[in-house]
Amino acid sequence: MKVTVETTEGTQVREYSAEDESVLANDIYEIAEWIFNAVDEKCRRHGDRIVEQNTAYNPKKLSKVEKENIIRDINLETAKERTDKL
Repeated sequence: MKVTVETTEGTQVREYSAEDESVLANDIYEIAEWIFNAVDEKCRRHGDRIVEQNTAYNPKKLSKVEKENIIRDINLETAKERTDKL
């Protein structure tokens, strides 16, 4: 099994053994969908936290598009940038 992630910073590929894939397939019905869902949920939760910390809005009352527009206007540092400052 190979997982490829493309971001603005580049492409990363991680390969897993057939045994690893078998282990996941034993626990997860659709591996790719599970990965997508994990990323979607992380984006939703952290996006809500960013909106909550930087505005007076309640993120639970905003649409996804409204939250994306707010986040677009916030100058967000990456986790790497924050860590490099320490």
